[in-house]
Amino acid sequence: MNDHKAIKAQLETIAEEQQTKTHQTTPYTLIDSAADSSYVSSDTLIQRSMGEMITTTQEDMMISSGDSHNQISSESLNIVADGQFSMTNAKENITLSAHTGKLEATAKQDVNIASSTKEVEVVATNKVTITAGGASITLDGSNITIAAKEVTEKGGKHSKA
Repeated sequence: MNDHKAIKAQLETIAEEQQTKTHQTTPYTLIDSAADSSYVSSDTLIQRSMGEMITTTQEDMMISSGDSHNQISSESLNIVADGQFSMTNAKENITLSAHTGKLEATAKQDVNIASSTKEVEVVATNKVTITAGGASITLDGSNITIAAKEVTEKGGKHSKA
């Protein structure tokens, strides 16, 4: 369908039908195109599925929002990339949070946490442990524990007060 008004009318009819019935009369709605497909709205655009929703493309996919963009799942949200995965925010912070569980970052190769212009800060309420090989440094309250087979101090000048 190339006519946007016809697509809009079809989607509005489906949405109205879903509001009045507990089940859809049509098993699914498919908008398919061999080339480009688009829908433009000056107001609100709603995509809704009573079952599974799949969006695919054979080339690049871009989702753009002039204000905010939210993806919400009541079970799980997975982002998988065969190549590079990147998150960039040009103006504000990027926040990762786990409300009730553990926040984990793992890699099969190197992990690099760096700040090109400011500080790197690691904060925990109770304890921070850094472990590599058989050695570790633990900050626990006002105590610092260094555990290693051998400890070597290097520095031009230091004092123990």
